[in-house]
Amino acid sequence: MKFITSAVFLLASAAQGTELGNTPEKEIEEVVLKITEYGTDSLVLTPNSDQTLNEDVLVVDETDTDDISRQAPINIDGLNPGAKLCNVVPTVTCRVKATGQDCENLIISKDQCRPMDMNFTFKYCNKEDREVEIFPGTGPNKTKAVIDTIPVAGINANPVKPGQCRELTVTRSIDTCRKFYSASFEFNGRRGLDWRNGDYCYGFDFLRVFIKRPCALTSDVSNCIMLGQDCRDVMIPLDECNEKEPAEMEFSFCNKEKTPVKVRKQKFNALVETLPVDGFDLSDIPPKTCRTVPVIKEINTCKRFFSRRLNIEGWKESGTGDYCNGYDFERVYFRRPMDPDPPKYDSPCKVTSQVKCKIAGTNTDCDDIVVPLSECEEDKEMTFEFEYCNLEESGFVDLDFRSNARVETSFVRDLDISILAPGECRTHRETRKINTCKRFFSARLNIEGRRDSAVGDYCGAFDFYRSYIKRPASDDGFLADECDIRSKVSCTIEETGEDCGDIVVPLSDCNEKTPMLFTFEYCNGEDESAIDLRPEGSVARVETIDIEGLNFSDMAPKECRRLIRRREINTCKRFFSARLGVEGKRTEDGVYCYAWDFYREYIARFKKPSLPAPPGGDDGPCAITSKVSCTFDATGQACEDVVIPFSECEESAPATFIYEYCNFNDSEDIEFKVSNTRALIETDNVTSEFNLSNLDAGSCRRRVVRYNINTCKRFISARLNIEGWRGGDRNDYCQAYDFLRTYFGRPTDAPSPSLGPTISPPADDVRSPLKLLVL
Repeated sequence: MKFITSAVFLLASAAQGTELGNTPEKEIEEVVLKITEYGTDSLVLTPNSDQTLNEDVLVVDETDTDDISRQAPINIDGLNPGAKLCNVVPTVTCRVKATGQDCENLIISKDQCRPMDMNFTFKYCNKEDREVEIFPGTGPNKTKAVIDTIPVAGINANPVKPGQCRELTVTRSIDTCRKFYSASFEFNGRRGLDWRNGDYCYGFDFLRVFIKRPCALTSDVSNCIMLGQDCRDVMIPLDECNEKEPAEMEFSFCNKEKTPVKVRKQKFNALVETLPVDGFDLSDIPPKTCRTVPVIKEINTCKRFFSRRLNIEGWKESGTGDYCNGYDFERVYFRRPMDPDPPKYDSPCKVTSQVKCKIAGTNTDCDDIVVPLSECEEDKEMTFEFEYCNLEESGFVDLDFRSNARVETSFVRDLDISILAPGECRTHRETRKINTCKRFFSARLNIEGRRDSAVGDYCGAFDFYRSYIKRPASDDGFLADECDIRSKVSCTIEETGEDCGDIVVPLSDCNEKTPMLFTFEYCNGEDESAIDLRPEGSVARVETIDIEGLNFSDMAPKECRRLIRRREINTCKRFFSARLGVEGKRTEDGVYCYAWDFYREYIARFKKPSLPAPPGGDDGPCAITSKVSCTFDATGQACEDVVIPFSECEESAPATFIYEYCNFNDSEDIEFKVSNTRALIETDNVTSEFNLSNLDAGSCRRRVVRYNINTCKRFISARLNIEGWRGGDRNDYCQAYDFLRTYFGRPTDAPSPSLGPTISPPADDVRSPLKLLVL
């Protein structure tokens, strides 16, 4: 306490020029909290220009004595009132070495925690117009970097030139089973000899990373109503836009854990665009509790889009348990009447997700293994296969950050969530160690995005995989068969009795409170054994609201139970969902029982009439195009016309890809949005070879890329996505996309319209197998 009091006194007197008794109580409290939170390294003593700094605050190391002795005498009576404090800015950041992910965003379960390599970057910049000398060392008032309590070697001690920045990146192994770790960077130096009159340079940065664990702390910003409809469906002509259009929104966060969660208030963040949202109760969140704050914000609908986000972080068990967070972000694009109609807009987006599992190194399904308890392992390797596909005929799917895969509660790294082309499937394989002494294990894959990006609608697919580990019938307490329990959710419209999946609701007729009846049915399929249900493991829910009334008494053999609940659904939204999970055990042998059903229904709209041809000039939709073509160098044929026997395929055969993009507007040039403009061959990005300076009206550009393709594969692909603004107007957005997929014909192939274009013979009269000439 004596030390804290001294620290407060120093800070208060140095910063405020007052005695401790004259320092505002609030400022003293902030300093004490800062020391408690971050330690004494967080204290930054920055004097005002009119206050003398005590000589015992800044201690010069003896190694610098000679330099100081050569200085002109310093007036110790006071500082120069016109002195400007030296401006040097140090920062410390951290990223996971294997993935490049920000360390603060890493989520890892306790059963997967382990030492992991982290890259710490220590950076400092001289913002002065004079050279700054560094005081190197490890003692007080020295320039030093520390990870946890271990000093970092290698800081460049040479003087820093004006405007120069330097950085040092070091790799350290961090035990992610800990609760947190920290790093700090302190800069000490001078920009001249008169260090008492503002020439002394000081800066400090402190990073503390709490290691996040998977937990049921969630946030949601999906509810938004504008002009009586879901914000995502709003169509506003530019001549009718409003810079202050009111929108009703809801920001919600839920603690679905069994213990209270203590909110870390410093990390809480709720924004609409860059404006904060207030009014949240940030006290400890009781178990199974949600909090919702309704707000009305004025949105500028003359812009192309607006965004919302909500981040909440905290500790389970009222502050003593795991650290976790919930984050949600949404960007809503406004449609214009002249925007092209997205394909298949009236039908659910055709995106699929599937999870499979094999025993590592074999072709045996995980579901097929039988493991006696006496032979179970805590680290049996299994390979999980996550497959997700875009089955749209022409629309691409722009995947967003909500797309993720998990094994148990641990996220899968490096899942490719770049644009998913029409007809494209991706497979990600991940080998994990599974505890076969447990009764079961699980994995899941969630895919979300937008069809045709900014002007498209929502796409989503979810798959949940759970495998029960079979035991031999000889094992005490276990049977070789599994518990037979089932659950199902269905929905009907209260007024008409129609299935919810059959209704068509024009946006002009949508209703925020359409009555629907949800039926939750669960059955015990066992012939002889009852099932003891566990209330804490069972849930029924519509949207994010739990349903009360499930009967948790023991279920007799062959007994079914049904619960019907009426709920009002907002049909102005694009979809709604419900779920039912029941959990328990067989009473005769204790075998675990679990059943889960997830129901999501997309609300169909009437098909929109075709728009007339846009007017000429610059008054219609932005007229830009993109096109990709491919030529096989060995024969000069278009790639889609090539027929190659498998025995003569090459893994590296040269081909020429031509990318062409044009601006057909009459007078307005196109300013490219470089971050979203990309050209790919397979998964290789070749955008760096493109000229992305403004494209003049009536102009085209062509880029020729030579690339070696693998003709032993079944097909190759390339794509070009162009985005930008017409005339530099951020409200006049432009986009064009082209995707090329070419299937290689084999001599024995029959045409297959389901796989791609019909394979045609080459233009030349080829009467013998084609010989490839690799140049």
